[in-house]
Amino acid sequence: MAKQQLHNVAPAGVATTRRPRPRVARTAILLAIATLLLFITVGLSHRHFNRTLPLQRLERFADQVRPTVAQTGRLPDLTRWIEGEWSDKITHKADAWTRRYAAGAREPVIAAASMLHMPLSQAGRAVLLYEQQQLDVVWMAESDFTQRLEDQRQAVEAARKKTRHDSRTRSSG
Repeated sequence: MAKQQLHNVAPAGVATTRRPRPRVARTAILLAIATLLLFITVGLSHRHFNRTLPLQRLERFADQVRPTVAQTGRLPDLTRWIEGEWSDKITHKADAWTRRYAAGAREPVIAAASMLHMPLSQAGRAVLLYEQQQLDVVWMAESDFTQRLEDQRQAVEAARKKTRHDSRTRSSG
């Protein structure tokens, strides 16, 4: 039994070319693949639920506002809807000048937005757009939302200055 070695261990001072046990290597590879698949699955489901749920909530909000839009043909003041159930969900709403601008705008106007907290991916917002007497709910990346909102603020300010200038011209003429 002296010649037979237990557990295939090389005697001291003898170099061995024996590879590690294939079972250990296979187990490590399968564990790594399983971990990777788990992270992918969690990431995709996180992204899906974090986008879908706020979009559905904002769609319900839009459903409450749509009859008023259909009746008046304008974007209404959203305060009365936001003050109740939606006060903690809506992070942006159109002001009076933006609503006035929306009546004649050729591009969609951001009427309201809700922040999406997505720690595993890019932040974004559920956004309520008003265009030609229609409300639409979309998802926007935070960077797109910020840029579009800034462009909208500039367009509203330009329309506001034009309105003031036109009213001064009429009153002095």
